[in-house]
Order: sequence, then structure tokens, then C-alpha cells
Amino acid sequence: VVSLHCDSSVNPHARGAHVCHHRTYHADGSYTDSPGGKALASEIASRLCPIMPGRANKVQARPDHDLNLSSLAILRQTNPTAVLVEVGFLSNDEDLERLRALRHELMSSIAQGLVAFLQIRKS
Repeated sequence: VVSLHCDSSVNPHARGAHVCHHRTYHADGSYTDSPGGKALASEIASRLCPIMPGRANKVQARPDHDLNLSSLAILRQTNPTAVLVEVGFLSNDEDLERLRALRHELMSSIAQGLVAFLQIRKS
């Protein structure tokens, strides 16, 4: 599952793409990342983020420590490998222009990451 989104922020300087994967928290405070989700997120981010730079953390598990759950239901409640792709910020003029001008390249980079992930899993 690849869920595509665009960010928005009150900070006009917030910019760039990142890809989120599921993380399970344990009672002892430790956590386990979804191996498939993290691998898929890494494959997509390695191709997408150079086109939409700006994020320090390009692959993340969006934690909600109060609930001890990943805060993203699409990641937490989906059985197949799932990632959430934040392509860029609609609230950032530069990102918005890049989203408009490079939409085919952006979608191609996501597809290439997905294909690479599937080829790795197949071998």
C-alpha cells in the first residue's frame, strides 16, 4: 500500500518529501519497525527526496508515544506492507511549483522505488 499526500504547514519554510512506515511500540519502551515498510520507505525516499529536498529525516515512523502506536492509521491498521508518502508542502511556494512542474518525475520516482522493493523481495 502506497498512500500519497501533500503536507501543509504554518511555517512557510517547511519543505521537502519524506516517507513514513509502521512502528510497533512494546511495553518495555522498545520498538520494532516493520521490515517491509521500512525497506519500501527507503527505496521510495532514495528516489523521491532528491527531487523534493528539504527534510532532514527522509524515512520516518510517525510515533505517538502517548498511545504507544504509530499515529498514522493507514500504517497501523493495514495488513500488507504500507507506507505513507508526503510528496512536499503545498504551503511552500518552491515545493508547490516543483509539485506542479515535476509531477511526472515525482510519480515515476515513487513507482521506481516500488518496483525496486518488489524486485528485492522477489529475489
